[in-house]
Amino acid sequence: MFQRNATITGALLAIGSIVTLMLMPRPYAREILAIVLAGLGGFYAGLGLAAADPKKFSIQAGVSVIFVALSLAGLWLSPRFLALGFLAHAGWDTAHHPSLLNIFVPAWYVPTCLAYDILVGLFILAWW
Repeated sequence: MFQRNATITGALLAIGSIVTLMLMPRPYAREILAIVLAGLGGFYAGLGLAAADPKKFSIQAGVSVIFVALSLAGLWLSPRFLALGFLAHAGWDTAHHPSLLNIFVPAWYVPTCLAYDILVGLFILAWW
């Protein structure tokens, strides 16, 4: 039940974001999406610090750099990099399952982000 509620929350947040983005000029929407993607990526460095394990921090910090790079490429080169970033974020979230990376994330984070990231990533592909 909890996972379903978190997924619904992510989908509702994505719908709200999409509606808001569609109401603004595309250049502004692109900037907002780049900021959100970079912020989502930055969250991983914080998770790595919380793990108090240098190897886990290194992995998470490296992934954070990748998401910041995708956000900049999405801003400067093509919005498709933003779509790639959001969809890759959904994939990386699934890697945080305890049987894979065994890095702590709040229980709500993975299902919420999966719904949000996939819907926003597909929106970007459709809108641009």
